[in-house]
Amino acid sequence: MKVRAIRIAAAAAAVVLSTGLLASCGSSDPEPSSVSADDVAGNIRFSWWGSESRNARTNAVIDLFQKKFPVKVEGEPVDYLKYFERLNVQAAGGNMPCVTQMLTFGLNDYASKDLFLDLSDSKLLDLSTVDKGVVDSLRADDGALYMAPYGIAPSVIAYNTAMADKYGIDIPGNSMTWGEFFSWMRQAQQKLPKGVFAMDFPYNTPVEVITYLGSRGPVFTAGKPAFRAEDLAGWFSTWHELMDEGVVLPAERITDYTGSHEDSAMAAGVAFASARPANALGAIANGLKSHGLAPDVGYTLLPVADDGKATDLLPINGLSIPKSCDNVASAMAFINFWINDASANEAFAADNGAPTVAAYRGKLQDAPETGASTKDMIKVASEVVDRGSLAVDLPPKFQTTFLDAYRRVAISAFTGATSAEAAAEEIISRMR
Repeated sequence: MKVRAIRIAAAAAAVVLSTGLLASCGSSDPEPSSVSADDVAGNIRFSWWGSESRNARTNAVIDLFQKKFPVKVEGEPVDYLKYFERLNVQAAGGNMPCVTQMLTFGLNDYASKDLFLDLSDSKLLDLSTVDKGVVDSLRADDGALYMAPYGIAPSVIAYNTAMADKYGIDIPGNSMTWGEFFSWMRQAQQKLPKGVFAMDFPYNTPVEVITYLGSRGPVFTAGKPAFRAEDLAGWFSTWHELMDEGVVLPAERITDYTGSHEDSAMAAGVAFASARPANALGAIANGLKSHGLAPDVGYTLLPVADDGKATDLLPINGLSIPKSCDNVASAMAFINFWINDASANEAFAADNGAPTVAAYRGKLQDAPETGASTKDMIKVASEVVDRGSLAVDLPPKFQTTFLDAYRRVAISAFTGATSAEAAAEEIISRMR
């Protein structure tokens, strides 16, 4: 079974999944459609990843839920990089928490092992409030839904507005094609001072490369690569040309900057633009400020196909229920509360992506206490949802095949140390 990830318009860090640990876990729990409000009681465990601030917001939502329902929620927070390592061990032992946080990039590693319940028909979970395109894009081929989406994290092309104003760099609208984007970078470089590059490099997340491949045709079909090798080679060769021309930050300077948005080449004033998650705009602004630069960051959406169709890959955060859960009704009620309750959305404050319910995006957008960077993220999310979506099958082991292989060969291909054709063939071979 393949779960489709949405492609509407962010930063997803790597999830290294040891899928060999995953095993199916049976359960005598009722089917989702048979649970009722009378069953909502007892205890459930809830696991998530996040920082201290996210943990505090999550605990606030848990407190609100426990005040309305006779359910004790035992939280199990952990650092992102350790989250899936622990989850794999729990899956192998049939001991996954009843409410398990998921991300589209790794969802199929678990759904393909038949570990999660189908959430489509539960009487306690109302997803009619969620953007239909977001829900439909997550459905498996048979219509099953193994994750309830609560946060969407689109990517954008962030740029330094102070530099744009100072050097007279025009900003394209949200309908620029990939060809126009590469031309824009070259034109911007001609106006920038020595030592400042038009762009850094897109090798850390799969969002940009898959969006690009999607603009040229199907990306994955039936769990296998469907994109053409020449299209991926074209991506590599284009970035190699840009790096060779001095438009893109050179490879030897990659290690000068950490992976954090605050310490990126753009935040240091060394790069004019960068492909980043929309929720990173505030962090980049803070980084610019810490370097004594104007903290002015703008954005334009990721490029579209030549025919104007948007093909953005959108990371989605969601909640799943394992088949090993012994309290399905309470887990369903908690997920429904998380997504649909106004007080829960206010307390969580879009800490891990813009709400999937448009009404709550609007409320947070208008709230005076919502930070500027969060408002930008919400605005971007609404824009990319409104401009349409396509589905793409992210195969099981997506992170450990496509993404890991891409990261390994990208810099070598960008610099020309490896030919674009060889780099593309290596990734396709790894996936097969």
